[in-house]
Amino acid sequence: LPETAFTKNDLAVASRVEPLEQVVDKLIAKIKDHHIERLQRGECTIEMGFILSDLLNNCERVSDHCSNIAVALIEVEHNSFDTHKYLNDVKYGSADFADAFSSFAEKYAL
Repeated sequence: LPETAFTKNDLAVASRVEPLEQVVDKLIAKIKDHHIERLQRGECTIEMGFILSDLLNNCERVSDHCSNIAVALIEVEHNSFDTHKYLNDVKYGSADFADAFSSFAEKYAL
């Protein structure tokens, strides 16, 4: 999504990046919870947890960067640079955001 939004300056695609980023955040939290459960059952090691944590942190960073790029594209088009206001507005009051989030959450459910 972010690559298409950026290379084609497609704001419709850019507006779908933030819901996907939020789904990635939820997936990362769920994966961490699953790892803790595996640790408690003795099915995994702390050492493997360090590797998993590094991988998850990198995934989160990539999704955050993608979100930043998409929001910047949208904000530039609207001649506005208040990214915090934009993100709050779309996350808390946008039916399109909620629909996209639900769609991505279903598609990438664990």
